[in-house]
Amino acid sequence: MFPRIFMSLIDIPFFRTIFWKPVYNFMADRFPNPDWQLMNYGYFPGTGETHLHLEQKDEHHRYPVQMYHYLASLAGIEGKHVLEVGCGRGGGANFLYNYHKPGSYKAIDIADKAIEFCNGNYRGDNLSFVAGNAENLPCPDHSFDVVINVESSHTYGSVDKFLAEVKRVLKKEGVLLLVDMRSTVNRLKLLKQFGDAGLTIVSEEDITENVHKALKKADSFTTDRIGNYFPKYIQKYFREFAASKGSYMYNAFHKKEILYWRYMLSM
Repeated sequence: MFPRIFMSLIDIPFFRTIFWKPVYNFMADRFPNPDWQLMNYGYFPGTGETHLHLEQKDEHHRYPVQMYHYLASLAGIEGKHVLEVGCGRGGGANFLYNYHKPGSYKAIDIADKAIEFCNGNYRGDNLSFVAGNAENLPCPDHSFDVVINVESSHTYGSVDKFLAEVKRVLKKEGVLLLVDMRSTVNRLKLLKQFGDAGLTIVSEEDITENVHKALKKADSFTTDRIGNYFPKYIQKYFREFAASKGSYMYNAFHKKEILYWRYMLSM
């Protein structure tokens, strides 16, 4: 019952505005484990996609990392100026910076404690982490070739403001790469928001099955990590947050009540 009530609450913009920043600050402050670097649900490659070769130290992040690899491969970010909005604990930014070799990579998150975590754990001459709001980006106009947004837009009070900011900071030929979950009704709303913002869909893909399979493959690792990191009294909530087997979100993906889509958009 609680997950259903919560999912109905996050449809309310005001609730999203006041809820998510303290939650992510709490996690970064209370659970600063340096090997917990990514929080997206992950991506299992489809038929014909090449196997991603990772260094052994990165292997336990395989499925969340593959989400970033899948996205970046669509646009070819090598040598480009990249902005990530909603970088969380920064593991995706660190992976793309080291494996895909962008010219520069700036990562922004509203949770200042998460940014402190990132700056304490990652280094790169052209890699930077900055606290900032997705609806008011601390970036100059027309300064990025690519904007990346991974499983973050559903937490924003105003997706319209976020998209307007993306359009402002993108260069003329720039692209937005976005992956996130939506109900069928809210996906239609998101498509309208793209159009209202003056963004055109270059390509799109329903990757719900890829995400659900990644969750299934990673479940034993996720369960062990929750058991090792978190006190017993909150473990059930983190299993819901992580979409572990049997959770509301895990089952919603399986039943296609919630869909997970990937978009590439241009101006």
